[in-house]
Amino acid sequence: MDRRAERWVHDQLVETTCRESASQYFLITPKLLFGLKYHPLMRVLCVNNGDWIPPAFKLGYWLDKAKAKRAQAH
Repeated sequence: MDRRAERWVHDQLVETTCRESASQYFLITPKLLFGLKYHPLMRVLCVNNGDWIPPAFKLGYWLDKAKAKRAQAH
């Protein structure tokens, strides 16, 4: 699937599954595009499976960035 189609499918999933009456939904994927739309009802879990994570990977930085973006939206 190309990027445009992936983005469209993701947007449709978000719109459909983030309604109050929607059932729980799990999306398991080896990759996600940058700049996708996320809904406040969504929860994103990143699972790293392997022996090694790059030393430059700083989870706290990305969490702080996400919190700041969420605060700006409200």
